[in-house]
Amino acid sequence: MWNDNRGDGLWYKPPIDFEERLWKVQIKSWEKFAHIYFSEASRRIQGFSDTLLEETCLEPSIRSKIRRYLQEQKLMALSRAEKELATIVNELGRMKTCHRTFKEWLQSSQRDLNQFFYYIIDNKLRQVISTYQNLHYFQFAALWRFLDNVIIQVVERHLLGPSGLVFCFSIDWVRSLSEKQLDDLVGEDAEQRKKRDDLQNQIRGLEQILRDSEALQSK
Repeated sequence: MWNDNRGDGLWYKPPIDFEERLWKVQIKSWEKFAHIYFSEASRRIQGFSDTLLEETCLEPSIRSKIRRYLQEQKLMALSRAEKELATIVNELGRMKTCHRTFKEWLQSSQRDLNQFFYYIIDNKLRQVISTYQNLHYFQFAALWRFLDNVIIQVVERHLLGPSGLVFCFSIDWVRSLSEKQLDDLVGEDAEQRKKRDDLQNQIRGLEQILRDSEALQSK
C-alpha cells in the first residue's frame, strides 16, 4: 500500500490518502458488527413489544387488530432506523473529528514522539510510527462515537422513541383514531355480529310465541 503512490516522489513519504486507506481496513468489521447488533436489538425490542401487548390486552381478537393497525408505524420506524444506520456506516471511512480529547492526545503524543525521533534517522520509519499513532488515537474517539451513534441515534431514537416499536401503542395513538377505526378495533367482527343478530332474532321469535300463548290462554 505504501508503494502504490510515492507522494511527491520522495521515497520515504506515504501516499496522500495512506492513513484513510489503512483506517478503512481497520474498520472493515465495524459495519458487520453494527448490522448484527441492529438485527438483534430489533428482534428483542419487537419481542418485548409483543409481550407487553399480550399482558395489557387479553382479548386475542382485539390484540390482533391492534397489531394490524400498528404494523405500518412499526415498519416506518424500522425503515428510519435502517436509513440512519446506513448514514452512520457510510461516514465511518471519513477521518474527521472535532473531538477535543483526540486533539489533546495527538498534541501530547507528538511532543513525546519528537523527543523519540531524535534517535531515529530513518524518515520512513518515522512516518510509519507517526501514522500508527494517529490511527491508534483516532480509533479511541471514533469507536466511542460509532457505538454512541448506533445505540442512541439508531436504536434508542428510532426503535425505542415515541414512534418506535414499543411506544407507538400509547394513549395518544388511541386518541388519534377516528370513531370508525375505534369501532373496528374494539367492536364486534362480522362473524360475531351475525351470531348476535341470529340470537336476537331467536329471542324475538320466542318472545312472540310467549305473547301468542298468553293471548290464547286469556280467551
